[in-house]
Amino acid sequence: MDASRAAICQLLDALPDPVIGPVELDHDYLDWIRRLEALPANAPGADKTWIWECIRAFEDHFRRAVRVK
Repeated sequence: MDASRAAICQLLDALPDPVIGPVELDHDYLDWIRRLEALPANAPGADKTWIWECIRAFEDHFRRAVRVK
C-alpha cells in the first residue's frame, strides 16, 4: 500500500463509529404502509411484470445517455 493510501486509511480508522439508534416510525406512516400493502396490486400472485418493463426502460434510458459539454 502506498503512503497516501495508508494515510487515508489511518484517517478513516481514526473516525468514530457512527451512532445509529433505533428508528421510530410514527402511526401515520405505519398506517400508510399498511394501506399500501393491502392494495390488490400488492397481493401475492398479482401480475407484477410491469415492474421489469419499468426497470428495463430505466436502464435503457441511462445506457443511451450522453454527457453534454
